[in-house]
Amino acid sequence: MSDYNIIFGGGKFGSHFIKTMDYPILSFIIDNDSNCLLANKFPKMKIEEAQKRILQNRIIFKSELKQNMFFFIEGTIETVYELMKIRNPNYIVPTAPIHVIFELIKVFIHKNFPNINLTAVKPRSIFKKPDELFVFSFDNPEIYFSYADWEEKCPENCPSPLDYCPFHKRKKPITVSDFLEHELSENNYFGFESTQIGPGYGGIEGKLIKNRLDKLFTFIDGNSNNCPIEILVGTTCNCHGVLSGLQLLDSE
Repeated sequence: MSDYNIIFGGGKFGSHFIKTMDYPILSFIIDNDSNCLLANKFPKMKIEEAQKRILQNRIIFKSELKQNMFFFIEGTIETVYELMKIRNPNYIVPTAPIHVIFELIKVFIHKNFPNINLTAVKPRSIFKKPDELFVFSFDNPEIYFSYADWEEKCPENCPSPLDYCPFHKRKKPITVSDFLEHELSENNYFGFESTQIGPGYGGIEGKLIKNRLDKLFTFIDGNSNNCPIEILVGTTCNCHGVLSGLQLLDSE
């Protein structure tokens, strides 16, 4: 297990997640807004100092970690990538109103395959889904999946039950994670399943992200002569999910 977390998003949801944390671990809050809710609540740190902290042995933090350690970094999704290059985090906790993992994938491809141009595309929207599962498609490139209707609000401390939602009185025949893995098994799909790490909050394990990025690198490296190609990226949990599409085109 790594010795730090990345919380991407310093607003309302990031603030609520921090309040729920009950275990001591070094955490970097990243947001490009220097005036966001959490920007002035914790010490500010430059990315270079954060990288040094990550490189240090965790024993150095033994006395510090009697309580949670949080630092704010003004940065973007590229900042996340630069920290991950030093050492994979324990979790990335996405609390910003974007598809964080999808944006990280774009940075990863750009850094490793600079001759490939990227264009966000809308995934197909026809799925053999259970009746209980809602699918939402708007003008943006993403498609959303949920066992809650659009106007239904989930409780902040939801335990993410597997088979039945007691809050919305709805059966859940299959988790959203398993549904997309099954539906898109032949569609160059790269799924990132969130693990519940706090009441109503999930994080994507660093080791899972590394595994998927390694597979993505191998896939692109072996198919770069077949461009244009499309990949699908999903971030999911038991109850909800977001799916984004990306077209890869060789610029040479």
